Amino acid sequence: MLAAVGLTGSDQPTVVAQVPSSSPAPSPSLTLARLRAAVEESTDEHAPGTRWIYMPDVPGEKRDPDGHLKMWVNKDPASYEGRSGMTRDGRKGGFYLSLRVGPLYDCDGTVPVCEVTTTADGLKLVHYVDKPGNNWVFYGVDVLLRDGKHALRMSAVNYFGGDGSPAVAPVPVLTRDELDEIATTVAAELS
Repeated sequence: MLAAVGLTGSDQPTVVAQVPSSSPAPSPSLTLARLRAAVEESTDEHAPGTRWIYMPDVPGEKRDPDGHLKMWVNKDPASYEGRSGMTRDGRKGGFYLSLRVGPLYDCDGTVPVCEVTTTADGLKLVHYVDKPGNNWVFYGVDVLLRDGKHALRMSAVNYFGGDGSPAVAPVPVLTRDELDEIATTVAAELS
């Protein structure tokens, strides 16, 4: 059993109840602020010069300030989620994150490139490239945390904006290797 983590206005953890281990956090001490900091620090380390920028999702939404990954908690299914724009060297694209209970991406032959491997820290990793049409390119990576239940998923995409937005570059801002390094560093820290 893990203690569920609720969020207060200050984004600090509040234990709200004992719940089954299907809660979103791999430990009660995980907060959105801690997860965001881990992702941002890992990105600074493995993708120098990359900046977080506001990425619109729907027309008329309130504009968030640049500089941080936008994050929130989903209740059903329980997960931590994030999305943001990224820029580097005059290019921009999107970034998505999910920390949830659940299986890793399945290399079932439906995407052109999909590999399962183990990190140097012994974590199971699946990385893939998907090209679903409209000139979109998705680089994805899933890492299973040490608890064997929680998976961290990150995707870098070559579009900027809400779903259905056109491609703005031939490939995402992050390379596949950078995305893998960011995800494995964060997963090792959370494990």
